[in-house]
Amino acid sequence: MILATRARYFGPTDAIQVAILVQEDDSTSAAKKVKAGRIEILDHGTTMFSEEFTGRQHVLWFEGDTNYDAAEDRGQFYFFLHHPPVGQNLEARVTVTLADARTATERVPIDYQNDLDSTDWQNPALPNRDPIKFDREAGFPHRGQE
Repeated sequence: MILATRARYFGPTDAIQVAILVQEDDSTSAAKKVKAGRIEILDHGTTMFSEEFTGRQHVLWFEGDTNYDAAEDRGQFYFFLHHPPVGQNLEARVTVTLADARTATERVPIDYQNDLDSTDWQNPALPNRDPIKFDREAGFPHRGQE
């Protein structure tokens, strides 16, 4: 199982965004297999607060699909957590348990951004792995097109 996490504190909105990727070793999505997940926000190593999640909260992509009827599951989860204005020395710890009892935990520092202009950080990247190429049906008829 692959677990990749990124977390950023956004100063203007006093929020933390946590982006999580859960995939099998062959880079296919394992999101639907997530039985239980837990996000903890740590201040100097102590849990300030935590949030529970399940596989039902994963993100589906409809990139390039004008009718939003062909969902693509990349194994991604996104959470926005509001908290007291502590912007330094924060970490996010993510623990995931799959339906077959496999578990993984990752602890990452929460970086700080004082503006809301950049979103390039939020997709967890896996080193030395090519992005998944999903098959698309080029001739798929979209409503309203002839």
